[in-house]
Amino acid sequence: MSYQFIKGLVLSAVLAASPAAAAEDWAAIEQAAKAEGPVLAYTTLTPENWKVLLDAFNAKYPDVKVTPVRTGSHAETFERYRAESASGTKTADVLLAVGPDQWKALVDSKDVVPFEVSDIGQLPSFSYTADGRYTLSTDSQVVIFNKLVLPEDLWPKGTGDLVEKVKAHPEAFADKIGSYNPQVSPFAYSVYWTLKEHFGSDAFWANETVLAPELRFEQAAGVVVNKTLTGEYVVGYMLPEALVPLPDDATRDVLGIVYPNDGTPVLLREMAVMAKGSSHDGAKLLVNFLTSAEGQVALGKAGLTPYSPAAEGKVSRHYNNIVAGGDSAKSVALYKWEPRVDEEMKDFRAKFHQLAGE
Repeated sequence: MSYQFIKGLVLSAVLAASPAAAAEDWAAIEQAAKAEGPVLAYTTLTPENWKVLLDAFNAKYPDVKVTPVRTGSHAETFERYRAESASGTKTADVLLAVGPDQWKALVDSKDVVPFEVSDIGQLPSFSYTADGRYTLSTDSQVVIFNKLVLPEDLWPKGTGDLVEKVKAHPEAFADKIGSYNPQVSPFAYSVYWTLKEHFGSDAFWANETVLAPELRFEQAAGVVVNKTLTGEYVVGYMLPEALVPLPDDATRDVLGIVYPNDGTPVLLREMAVMAKGSSHDGAKLLVNFLTSAEGQVALGKAGLTPYSPAAEGKVSRHYNNIVAGGDSAKSVALYKWEPRVDEEMKDFRAKFHQLAGE
């Protein structure tokens, strides 16, 4: 799918009109970063993710140290920064997290440092904002299935297709679809709310009338993957692609992975340099690297989903895979926070609870 298609997506921003538009002196920033302390990064990324990223970063910047701090959730990432900065405690130089509403609040409070990365001209417009936020990776939600237990004619292609197959063959799917729980998880609620907006309320709830009673909820994607591999589940529904391992020699004949062809929810994992941090130059260097072609390829090798056109074809997973060969208006369901997301949560969860029965 072409770069021009991506440029046409929503969330476009005109960085040139912002205070961040002035070109950065990257040679001077690198020299200043060497004299700063370690770059403190708060994120939900795993140590395994970071090893790949930092190996690549330090191959280019061996004298700039990055210290990742893993948080338990995206919400905790923001909460920890706020609590520490309010008390004057040393805090993060970079945040990397999903949370459009949380990011807006930080921008409003002047906690985000605006600046322009060196590859801004090559990035799709949805991946940056005028206030200094950049997309680290696109978190696509996929459907997985057991290819050995589930007959091939029942392998799901998307939500609508899965609904029709559950209706036609309920015995094959009864109590055998794993997912996250939108009734308790803010992340899962964002995913399911995105589907509601994408399909329209009536179509979404018609789908959930069929699917919700068959869903079994887990707190970790790894549990759903393992239970799908063993056949306890035949389908894993709406799981973060970055947390689903690519099939290897041991699982390739068992694990099927698809981007739902009628709507793949995409949440943006964003990052920014934080004003209350103490290593701004090193933080800028890290964000700049992670948006570069080299950094985006490293992201793909670390198991995340890059979006830069320069990384396409060099990694196993790429944002463009979602729309390849499909109708872009149907295949991408991009999460966009607005006040209605919070306002509708209570009623949404109550209705979902009635259907799911737990």
